[in-house]
Amino acid sequence: MNQDISRRTFLNRSLIGTFIIGFDLSLRRWITKNDPNDALLAEDFPEFDGEFLTEDLNYVNDDFGHIISKSAIAVLLPNSIDDIVKLVRFARKYNIKIAPRGQGHSTFGQSQVDAGVVIDLSTLDRIREINASEVLVDAGATWLKVLEATLKFDRTLPILTDYLGLSVGGTLSVGGLGGQSFNYGALVDNLVELEVVTGKGNLITCSRDRNSLVFQSLRSSLGQFGIVVGARLRLIPAPTKTRVYTLIYKNLANFIKDQELLIEDGRFDYVEGFVSPDESDRWLYILEVAKHFNPTQEPDDDRLLTALSFSLGKETIEDRDYFDFVNRLAPVVENLQATGMWDIPHPWIDLLLPAEKAFDFIAEVLAGLTPADIGSPVGLIVLYPMNRDKFNAPFLITPNSNQFFLFSLFRAATPDSIGVEAMLEANQKLYREAIAIGGKIYPNGSVAMNPIYWQQHYQSLWYAFVAHKSRFDPNQILTPEQNIF
Repeated sequence: MNQDISRRTFLNRSLIGTFIIGFDLSLRRWITKNDPNDALLAEDFPEFDGEFLTEDLNYVNDDFGHIISKSAIAVLLPNSIDDIVKLVRFARKYNIKIAPRGQGHSTFGQSQVDAGVVIDLSTLDRIREINASEVLVDAGATWLKVLEATLKFDRTLPILTDYLGLSVGGTLSVGGLGGQSFNYGALVDNLVELEVVTGKGNLITCSRDRNSLVFQSLRSSLGQFGIVVGARLRLIPAPTKTRVYTLIYKNLANFIKDQELLIEDGRFDYVEGFVSPDESDRWLYILEVAKHFNPTQEPDDDRLLTALSFSLGKETIEDRDYFDFVNRLAPVVENLQATGMWDIPHPWIDLLLPAEKAFDFIAEVLAGLTPADIGSPVGLIVLYPMNRDKFNAPFLITPNSNQFFLFSLFRAATPDSIGVEAMLEANQKLYREAIAIGGKIYPNGSVAMNPIYWQQHYQSLWYAFVAHKSRFDPNQILTPEQNIF
């Protein structure tokens, strides 16, 4: 079933959820009017403003990865934040697991729940407030919807994810990286305020100055301490145009060296890199950089490209409208959906590598990698650096290095690929090798994590993470499929 199922689709159906009258404490299942009268009902089953479903759950038992499938017993389509508060309090009392879901773009079941309730946050997607410096939105809004709203006021976010179809809440639970991260950090680093429902069912508004412990803890906490229901984010003036430079490299060392140079001197507003096979299945290195501008202040191409070691004569330079540039993946996604490639398994892995170890590690990986290992041409390798001092969310764990690289294998299990199981096995091996050189995982991919791996991931912060779990979600009902506890 397509992930992008709207609330209207559900409301137009004959919903069994409309007739839910309670929760059977002995059988641990939802009871309808048509069930026998001998059920042992919980006396405090809440009434919701939104819809509570026990049928048509297939879409929440899947995600973008199409690898893991857990069986939820219900879905809440909230019509208010109070719906979420009610459900969490009820679930805590009766030990029912809960998983919040935005757009379901996880790749290894992280937004699913086995024998629990999924909260489909896509029904809470209001843009509540916009001013010159901030925007306040519901967690279920997509970044595309947020951007379309802010651009009407000539404002934009300092950083955007490459794909704007992700939800605000889902992204903030992980971090949110993009080609502007070298300058602005992650999306969680540009938060002004958060609204969260903790695992105790408490609704808390927090910021650096108000309930600061909650604010620091909830950012990039993988949904372990609370459910993000609203976010206030920083805005900056929006440009009208973007000049995009695509530069080709045949040498990995020069490719990496130039990327490190560009995030140090800051001459570009956006820096990302890609690795792709050429006609002979040899790796080419593609540097995509961009400079935002307004028509009266065009960039100086010669100055921007000076001292770079790309292959002369193969570069392209293109001016695009700012919105078209930041929403550049929309036509790609449309094509993948039209050809069915959006619905195949995606065993992705995202690694963060210390800059001083990145070249040797990546060179060795690429030497043993073939296009079939990533499912080319649908699969993609992404490689670009960031400055560590721009990141301040405690639980977004990065390598202990002044600069680090995001190294992502966006694998796709196409008919010509090595297959899902082989890709998952390769991911586990790659993860262990990255950890051995001081790397970290960016935790939204397809790697089978367990409490031992998570303890290694958080290292000295592990005990703080455990303490926050005990404080904010003592019954451990939230987001269990991360396999942290």
